[in-house]
Amino acid sequence: MFADNEPVTIYPANPDRLVMVVDGNAGCYVSPEDRVRVQRSLHSARFIRLQPTEFFHVLREKLGWGLPHIAKPTSVELP
Repeated sequence: MFADNEPVTIYPANPDRLVMVVDGNAGCYVSPEDRVRVQRSLHSARFIRLQPTEFFHVLREKLGWGLPHIAKPTSVELP
């Protein structure tokens, strides 16, 4: 658990190049020497929900549960 004003630095724990995906969007490579710093923004955001969300429905949709293997979502598009 981190305080909301405490920045967090993330780095790969192995020598391989990894892919970082944020909120299901297209990813980017993270090399062993890279560091990713995450901190709270100075700006707030407001979101509108047009319908209530069901946790397991969202999880099933994002993970492709119940779909044929070849139809699972691939959000990482790298060269």
